[in-house]
Amino acid sequence: MSRSVLTTTLAFAAVPAVADTPARLQPGDLVMKVQSYDPDSDSFIAPRKGEADACFRVTERAADSVTLELVSGPYHPWWSDEAFAPGFTDIWSNSEFYTANRPQDPPLAMTAQMFRQVEACPQ
Repeated sequence: MSRSVLTTTLAFAAVPAVADTPARLQPGDLVMKVQSYDPDSDSFIAPRKGEADACFRVTERAADSVTLELVSGPYHPWWSDEAFAPGFTDIWSNSEFYTANRPQDPPLAMTAQMFRQVEACPQ
């Protein structure tokens, strides 16, 4: 195997599995938060209290962000003193900490790992 073929092969082998996950965040998708990103440990952890029961619809997708609208459940993120009700919208993207720690990951890789698609939102 030539050096250039070996280098190319190794480069593709180093691409993390998250490379395909952003394709899941499409307008109309229903998603629930299953993980949170912890920048101190550069790892994913269980969602924080007040986040796991929220169900969102992807309403818009840009190259490096998605807009999520809360469809069901209260959503009480760690940074808010109060819970949000259905109708609340928020824009999600890779955090600056995630991007600094994982510069090889594509846009939306962090967000895609934090949410899983569901068929329907819990009532």
